Amino acid sequence: MCRRELSPDQTDDAVRLYEASWSLARIGERMRVDPTMVHNRLRERGVRMRDAQGRER
Repeated sequence: MCRRELSPDQTDDAVRLYEASWSLARIGERMRVDPTMVHNRLRERGVRMRDAQGRER
C-alpha cells in the first residue's frame, strides 16, 4: 500500500534523486507514493521540472 504523504526529509531525498536524473515514477516507487505526489512536492520546493524526454521545461 502507498503512503499518502512525504515527510520533509523524504521530500529532501526526492529532490536529490530527481536532480540526479531519477524519474518521478522511479522516485515514487522507491518511496511508495504516487508519482503525482512527488511532482507536487518538488514543485512546492521550486524544482524545475523536466519533460518526458528529460529536458527542462
